[in-house]
Amino acid sequence: MKNLIFVAKETGLECLKFHLEKFNNDENCIVVCDPDKDKIIGYLNNQNLPYQDVINFSTTELEGKKFDWLLNLWGGVIFKKEHLILANHSLNIHPSYLPHGRGRDPVVWSIRHEHPAGVTLHEINEQVDEGDIWYQEEVPYTLPTTGNELYQRVVSACIRVFMENWPQIRSLQREKMPQTSCGMLTKKRKDLLEDKIINFDNLNSNQREILLKILAHDFGKDYSAIIEINGSQYQTSLKLEKIEDNNI
Repeated sequence: MKNLIFVAKETGLECLKFHLEKFNNDENCIVVCDPDKDKIIGYLNNQNLPYQDVINFSTTELEGKKFDWLLNLWGGVIFKKEHLILANHSLNIHPSYLPHGRGRDPVVWSIRHEHPAGVTLHEINEQVDEGDIWYQEEVPYTLPTTGNELYQRVVSACIRVFMENWPQIRSLQREKMPQTSCGMLTKKRKDLLEDKIINFDNLNSNQREILLKILAHDFGKDYSAIIEINGSQYQTSLKLEKIEDNNI
């Protein structure tokens, strides 16, 4: 098979390694993207495998070529029609349980809105994360799971889910499922940057009381504030560190 593969970050590299080892007779056009571009390039150089830097990539160079698959292994490219027509089929690894968490930072929004978290392998179309679903799997979590804890679990699941399901999807042994809309909004990075700010002056009385109680009851293990969640108790404290020059 012939594949056009965009790869970024260590997560994408692990999926790429699996593909290259499992299907070593495939013909691959690999496009390397940030983050972790140098690490990916180092691996490809060690394997004597050709690649292109996404900065220099142009679809005009591939005019007249046709690929079996367009794979997006954690790359941040927004694919347009000129990309999609190059391949008969496509697959993107998205770290959410679609349609929940379309767009950027889906793990954050799973916790913020108490939505399911998970992994979805889906077809790529001109809309962001709205293509038909090849396979998806929920990653269960309970509060007080943090964003970073859940992210690490979702990333591990992404690699495992790709390895377990790519061979069947590649050979079209799986049928796509249409994705429901559910009125979900597609998030951008600016949404995360805006949401992370808590303005104390804008909090209502109940919200202020919670923060003040945590700050007041901060005397070590025996006298720290306690939060009760689903019948369990958790000691808690706030770590406040002033940001100089309002560099948020």
